[in-house]
Amino acid sequence: MSAYGKYNDPKVSYNVLKGMLEPSLERQLTELEERKIKWLADGEYDTMGVFVDLFQELANKKPGASESIKDIAALKNISHEKARELVVERYAEKVASDIRKAQKAADRSAKS
Repeated sequence: MSAYGKYNDPKVSYNVLKGMLEPSLERQLTELEERKIKWLADGEYDTMGVFVDLFQELANKKPGASESIKDIAALKNISHEKARELVVERYAEKVASDIRKAQKAADRSAKS
């Protein structure tokens, strides 16, 4: 079993990811986000481990993201909270797109 073997249990995977994301986002996950995290956690443990590592890396880079939020708020003349929502929305769209692309690639790979 790989280094990601601890993610073999979907409940453990879900709790790890939720426990990492909420503090980094400084908010609770929405019902939709929780459902999607549960869906992801129910996948292959290697896949889950890779996503945990990626999200952890992003969380460690968060101070730079705060500067970007301030810049966006100033440039667009909007509140810091509205700028944060915009950044999260754009990031969520990008992640969802990347997940769809990865799933399509995995599906193609499985068929060949």
